[in-house]
Amino acid sequence: MENKEYHKFYFAIKNSQQWYNVMAECRRLFGKEWSCQGKVRRKFDKIKWSGDPKVDAWFEVPDSKFGVWITLKTGVELIKEENKKTGK
Repeated sequence: MENKEYHKFYFAIKNSQQWYNVMAECRRLFGKEWSCQGKVRRKFDKIKWSGDPKVDAWFEVPDSKFGVWITLKTGVELIKEENKKTGK
C-alpha cells in the first residue's frame, strides 16, 4: 500500500451551482481519488433566503495546486488548506 499525500481545501461556496461545478472539476481531474463534505445542498436550501448565503465546505484531493486552480476557474473563495498522508 502506498502512502499518498492529500490536501484538504476549505472553500466558501455561494450557491449550489458553484458546488456542483467544483465537484464536476474534481471528477474530471481526479476520477474517484477525491472526497468532499456531504449535505452541502441541504445547507443551501436552509439559507437561500439570507442576505449573503455562503456555505463553508471542504474538498480532499491529491493535488496541492487544486485550491488556486478551482478558485480561479469557478470563483469560490479559498478559506484554508491542510495536508495529510493516508495509506490509500
